[in-house]
Amino acid sequence: MAELRFLGLSQDGSQLLLADSRGRKHSVFVDSRLMAAMRLDGQPTGQREIALNTTFSPRQIQARLRTGATVGDLAEEYGVPVEKIERFAGPPLADRAYTCDQARRTVISSHLGERPLDVVVASAVEASGLEPEEIRWDAWLREDGLWQVLSSYPSGNLDQVATWIFDPRESLVRADDDTARALLDGPNGGREAEKVPSTPRRTKAEKTEDDQASEEPPGPSHATRQQGEPDAQPETTRPTKRGRRASVPTWDEILFGSNAQE
Repeated sequence: MAELRFLGLSQDGSQLLLADSRGRKHSVFVDSRLMAAMRLDGQPTGQREIALNTTFSPRQIQARLRTGATVGDLAEEYGVPVEKIERFAGPPLADRAYTCDQARRTVISSHLGERPLDVVVASAVEASGLEPEEIRWDAWLREDGLWQVLSSYPSGNLDQVATWIFDPRESLVRADDDTARALLDGPNGGREAEKVPSTPRRTKAEKTEDDQASEEPPGPSHATRQQGEPDAQPETTRPTKRGRRASVPTWDEILFGSNAQE
């Protein structure tokens, strides 16, 4: 086998330029397998083998596993033994399990009040006559950087599946489908924060009428009058007098005397 030494890259960067001991030049096209092999320099032989013998790299395998693929699916898709995929499955599957545990511990608002997601789902499971140990949890990374969390448990011949969205940076969980929202609302269909208080709330219209009534002065003016009817004048209360009031003389009496008109 001739030994070659690296001279550099071609002008377009698509080939490696090499030379043998006699000075004869050779070139090798840079494809995905070669790039994967160079990235894996110093790693175990098994990782270099899978990079050179397939069209995918261990990094691609781990990325697919982290976003929800299974070991069996990838082995079938790439046509390799399951053991070759399992060699790289440890880190991404550990990430999924850790993130799922974080989501389960995150406190959310539900019909139970402020409780961890794990408690809310377990409460629904126990209400169905099942044990919380029957809940299956999973999580995988979404394209937007958030995590999809799945909780499922047996319900008749099918599984009751609820999906959630988890943001580990903000420690926030929110429902992602109707089943998850139903778990938050509870059997009575209302969350703790949305329950009707013991004192009935006034509607906006009732508040407006009450406010207007409080601004009107008390008294008979509260009576409703028909359209076009003049405003009722307040009745003047005359004081009760004892004795006769002195009469006021007219102008004729002043000018001509009190008997001028007789």
